[in-house]
Amino acid sequence: MNLLPFLYSISTYTESTVQHIDSLIFKHRLNQNSVFAYRIINIINESTAQSYDRFFSLTHKQLHGRLADILLCVSRKIFKSDSFDLPLTRSDMSELTSMSTESVIRIMKDFKDDKIIDMNNKSDTLPDLPRLESISVKG
Repeated sequence: MNLLPFLYSISTYTESTVQHIDSLIFKHRLNQNSVFAYRIINIINESTAQSYDRFFSLTHKQLHGRLADILLCVSRKIFKSDSFDLPLTRSDMSELTSMSTESVIRIMKDFKDDKIIDMNNKSDTLPDLPRLESISVKG
């Protein structure tokens, strides 16, 4: 049997459980269940849209907009709350935003001074989401 190499690798910032599904079983389910196939197509479309958004953010936005994007993503998509324990180090955030760690630290301080973000150790709150969203949109 020829084994194909995995095309993707996964890492998570929070505790997660992952289960590998045999591709033949997965393909069979897609062929046999149109509702399942439709849901998978929607998930793939959402993932593609997120990838385009990330690419646009990295290539068209200023530093403040990039960092605002990451904070909004963590808030909305991961924790679904405006208050959370940030699992990312400043170094992680710099990698995600293609910024230097120093720039991330400086902008986080700017956001804190402007009361856009409230930081307490690893616990963060986004008290001014409208301003953070505005920064994200304007880039």
